[in-house]
Amino acid sequence: MKLVRLNLYNKEVFCGAQAILWELEDSLSISPLPSFRTINRILARNELTHRRTGRYSPKGTPYPALPFAGFNDTHR
Repeated sequence: MKLVRLNLYNKEVFCGAQAILWELEDSLSISPLPSFRTINRILARNELTHRRTGRYSPKGTPYPALPFAGFNDTHR
């Protein structure tokens, strides 16, 4: 699990317990899967629960905009 988490971290994608569970299920086809709580315990025991370092850099994805003609238009 440590290697899966470090691999996700190096790809700069989400690397929490849920992502590790998905990676074990989809890519590695591991069965039976450990529980979500078990993965969290393993991460905590190995001190891998720290946050990313550095500043957040946005990806540049535009958010959808609602049409706006006047005040309170979007609330109707």
